[in-house]
Amino acid sequence: MLSALLGICCGNTAESSIAGYSIAGKSLRDFPGTSEYRLMTRTKTLTACAVIFLVIGAAALWDHNREKTAFFSDYVEEWGVPRGIDKLGGNEVAHREASWRIVSRRGKVLSLDHVDSSGNPRELGNQGFAGGPVSMRYFYGKSGKLSTAEEYDTHGKLLWVHEYSNDLRRVWFKAPKPEGSFVTCGASTQAQAVANYPGTKNFYRSSIVGYELDLDSRGRVQTKSFLNRNKVPTHDAEGVAGIRCEYDPAGHLAKLSFLGTDGQPTAVRCGVSSVACTYDSKGRRISVAWRNEKGDLTPNASGVARHTRRFDRWGNPIERNNLSADGKPYLNGDGFAGAKSAFDDVGNRVSTTFLGTDGKPCVTTDGYAGWQTKYDGHGNQIETTYLGVDGKPCLNKEGVAGERSKFDEHGHEVETAYFGTDGKPCLSSAGHAGWRAQFNESRDCAETTYFGIDGKPCLSSDGTAGSRVIFDERGRDAGWINLGLDGKPCLSKDGHAGMRAKIDERGNYVEMVKVGVDGQPCLGMDGYAGWKAVFDEWGSQTEQTYFGVDGEPCLTKGENGFARWKVKFDEHGNRAEMMSLGTKGEVLSNIRYLANGEVENINPPHP
Repeated sequence: MLSALLGICCGNTAESSIAGYSIAGKSLRDFPGTSEYRLMTRTKTLTACAVIFLVIGAAALWDHNREKTAFFSDYVEEWGVPRGIDKLGGNEVAHREASWRIVSRRGKVLSLDHVDSSGNPRELGNQGFAGGPVSMRYFYGKSGKLSTAEEYDTHGKLLWVHEYSNDLRRVWFKAPKPEGSFVTCGASTQAQAVANYPGTKNFYRSSIVGYELDLDSRGRVQTKSFLNRNKVPTHDAEGVAGIRCEYDPAGHLAKLSFLGTDGQPTAVRCGVSSVACTYDSKGRRISVAWRNEKGDLTPNASGVARHTRRFDRWGNPIERNNLSADGKPYLNGDGFAGAKSAFDDVGNRVSTTFLGTDGKPCVTTDGYAGWQTKYDGHGNQIETTYLGVDGKPCLNKEGVAGERSKFDEHGHEVETAYFGTDGKPCLSSAGHAGWRAQFNESRDCAETTYFGIDGKPCLSSDGTAGSRVIFDERGRDAGWINLGLDGKPCLSKDGHAGMRAKIDERGNYVEMVKVGVDGQPCLGMDGYAGWKAVFDEWGSQTEQTYFGVDGEPCLTKGENGFARWKVKFDEHGNRAEMMSLGTKGEVLSNIRYLANGEVENINPPHP
């Protein structure tokens, strides 16, 4: 036993004699201090590190490839794509009327959407400052730079495509069909809020189909110059050839200035040369001011020189005040000097009260002093009630106290029923109790029919039971056909069964023809079968000629009937002269206007 113990201590046992690597069944790697132990420890450490790095790398790769969604109260475009400003938490988004949602992946922005608290696309309304999209989708070329961006409406309909040059300093607006055709901007910058933007509805269209962009070091637009389809600088109907942008330190758009063809500041028709915004510490736009070329406050097209806003804790606008140049409350074109709104827990605007210059409820030009509304789970307004100055239901100028609406899965309003102050169905001033709409595959309203108090089809005050829209090959609204109770074409009280239009490349209506039930030209109650219009390069209508069923010029009805009128404009788009002519081109009257729009003289004078 002793010799055995001595053998163990001296390493002379059979186990220890096997190359000297084990003692009593143990490896030298089990004993600290040995080189084998140190080697094993390093191996385990390196293996653990490798596993950790692999896990981190896999997580990073997953995070890099996954879509990331974030919400913001505002954004600024940098190199053509949005960068969010004033990030919002989930609790804030859940209580807001609207937020900007930006989705990105691999460091590239994929989409931008203006959404409500439930994620449904929402129109900008008065949230927009310089016009802008509701929904955008961004696509990149092999170089990784932005190549195109698609713009959609709230119903998911593709409106147009923005095509960018390789250096991102030019952008063109293209229609979805026919592919590659241009989309033109509206003729009036001021009529489109404060920016010449193709998305804003405007009856007259200019020759502007793109922008030349001057970008700063961060890729933000400093100036945008308007281009026609020949890539030549152009201007709109008010002489505006471009816009200069300025930003506050956070990136909010703080000022827009209108530029003339010489690149210098210019004023639009109402005298506004620039529009400036101020923001509070949370990035909420608290005021907008309109100024002339001297930098003085000046009325915009609605007569307001400045407006201020106040917000609730979530960023919903609960108060707005319209001010004159001298800082006093001012009635805008809609007949109110201010408004106060209330929101529910999910950011739906449930009521608004309009205020006069004395701060008390007032009746607007629409015939009511306020409204309250109810929503469905998708943020659609399903019931609206109009209120008088006493806060009780009242009739608006259309003779109804409210309306109840239904929507399809795309958010299209497919039915609206009117009700009176007693909450029961009622007829509007148009002679019907509501309407129903049908939409085509392109998500355009294709047909509208009217119904009575009993919910059955009825004739409206114009003698029709509805109308069917005519679309041209580009899907543009090119007229309509009146429908009778049997769903077939019928004559309205104006003496025709519909109108058929021709639209030029820019989107201007250059011809309108009244048609009978047989689809052929017919005379209307006003004595002509149609008219042809002429537009100048900048989108201003300069001529209109009336014609009969034979296509020849004819006089309109009335004591001062004429066959044609022509207009001349000054450099700011102000009407300077207007002539009315007879069927043979003879001048019947010639009216000259002052710069402020007042009549200077009439020759010959009207009787």
